[in-house]
Amino acid sequence: MSTRDTLCAAVKARSNVSFTYHGRSLTGSPHAVGKGDGEDRVLIYVGSDEHKKGDVPGGQWKCLPLADLSDVGTDSGPFHAGHPGKHETAGLHEVDVSI
Repeated sequence: MSTRDTLCAAVKARSNVSFTYHGRSLTGSPHAVGKGDGEDRVLIYVGSDEHKKGDVPGGQWKCLPLADLSDVGTDSGPFHAGHPGKHETAGLHEVDVSI
């Protein structure tokens, strides 16, 4: 399965993914896959959403080029159910699949 196919399936299933980005192993909750500035991208909440009551989650929204991702696979961590703001979604001009 391609990186794009794996991410699209994860968006539809609302499941986390693990991946490598610029040499760093990360996990995240993908919320949309599409195009931005002529390249395939994923809108993803990168990091952990595991936190104690009253603490902020330990992650952030990113719009990452699929070409920069490798080793993408499913991950069993908790899915981040929050919603990105307009600033975070600005990197996707065409959305193919989203929550």
